[in-house]
Amino acid sequence: AKSGLLVQFTLPLILMGLVAGLVIASEIAALFWSSKLLAEMAPDIAVISGLGAAFFGLCNAIVRFPGDRLRARFGDIPLMSATIFVAIGGFAGLGMTDGFVLNVIFFAMTGMGLALICPCLFAMASRETPANRAAGLGVSMLVAGVPRIIAPTAFGAIAEAFSIRLAFGLCAVSAARGGGCAEFHDELHAWLRRFRPELVLHVPARLSLRQDDGEYRRGRQRRELDRREARCEACGGRRG
Repeated sequence: AKSGLLVQFTLPLILMGLVAGLVIASEIAALFWSSKLLAEMAPDIAVISGLGAAFFGLCNAIVRFPGDRLRARFGDIPLMSATIFVAIGGFAGLGMTDGFVLNVIFFAMTGMGLALICPCLFAMASRETPANRAAGLGVSMLVAGVPRIIAPTAFGAIAEAFSIRLAFGLCAVSAARGGGCAEFHDELHAWLRRFRPELVLHVPARLSLRQDDGEYRRGRQRRELDRREARCEACGGRRG
C-alpha cells in the first residue's frame, strides 16, 4: 500500500509541481501574448510582431541543448537559482519598457532564463522517489496542472482589465516566488521532520535537496572520469 500513488503526494513533490506549473504558465504567456504586445507597441511593423516568440524559442533551445552538461557541472539548484534571475529580469523589462527592439530582447532573456527550470525540476522530482521515479514525476506534473489552468486565465483577465505590460510584470513576481520555493525546500523539510514527521516518512533518512543534488552531481562527474579513463586505456591497448 505504501508504494501507491497517493503516498507519493509529499510536500516536496507538491512544491516542485507548483513551481513547474508557474514556469510552464509563464512560457505559455510569453509565447501566446508576445505578438499582441509587440503589435500594439509598433502597429506599423506588426507584420514582424512574431519576433518576440521566435527569439524566445530560439534562446530557449540554445540554452536547453547543453542543459545536461550544465546540470552535471553546476547542479540543479544552483543552476535554477542563477537562471531564474535572468527570467525575472526579462519579465520585469517587458512590464516597464516600450521599445520594440528592447522588448524582443527581453523575450529572448525570458526564454533563456526559463529554459532549464523544468528539466531541473523533473530530474529532482524523479530523485525524490528513488523506488518509483515515474510516480514522483507523475505526481509533480499532476500538481503542475493547477497553476497551468489558473495562471493563463488570470493573465488574460489582467491584460484585458489593465494592460499586457502589467500582466508580464506580474509574471516577474510569480517567477521570483517560484524561484524562492527551491531555496525554501530545505527549511520546509527540516520543519516537517521536527513537527510533522509522518509527512516525510516515505524516505526516512533522505538528504536535503541541496545535499542530494551535490551527491548526484559528484556521482555524474565520477562516472564521466571513469569513462574517460576506460577510453584512454582502450586506446593505449590498441596502440600496444
